Amino acid sequence: MAASAKRENDALATLMDLKVKYALETAEANKKTIGVAKTLAWALAALGAALAVGLGYLLARGLARPIVRVAEVAERVGEGDLDARAPVASEDEIGDLARAFNQMADAVKDSRAKIEGEKRSVELRVEEAVRESERLRNELIRDVETILDAMNRFSDGDLSATVDVEREGPIGKLYEGFN
Repeated sequence: MAASAKRENDALATLMDLKVKYALETAEANKKTIGVAKTLAWALAALGAALAVGLGYLLARGLARPIVRVAEVAERVGEGDLDARAPVASEDEIGDLARAFNQMADAVKDSRAKIEGEKRSVELRVEEAVRESERLRNELIRDVETILDAMNRFSDGDLSATVDVEREGPIGKLYEGFN
């Protein structure tokens, strides 16, 4: 029995050695797997961060571009291009901003046109007033020359000098008074 116990002990020792060897090999393999997993996790995290930055950039650019376009059109309108309009590319707040800006630009253009029309109307009235003033001035000059001519004839001894009363008002009364 001693020999069989020895064989059992040897077999158990060999089995234990195999289990220890297997455990050590498994632990070593697990370390390698954990190392690969860590490397893969870091790579995925870096890739995720790069994607997040890239998507963030594209999103920011997508939001900023329409606002920049509205700002560029606002600058053109400010420089006097009242036909410039902002493109309305969306139905969100930025689209609302572009539509509101375009409505404001239309109102400014309409106001400018109205002011230009009123300015032209005032200019025409001023031109008419100047023409009327010139007509009255010429009429007054003619009336003064007429009365002076009659006065000169009278002072030269022509006591029959008269002026034809062809006007009403103060000049007509002056003519009547001279006669």
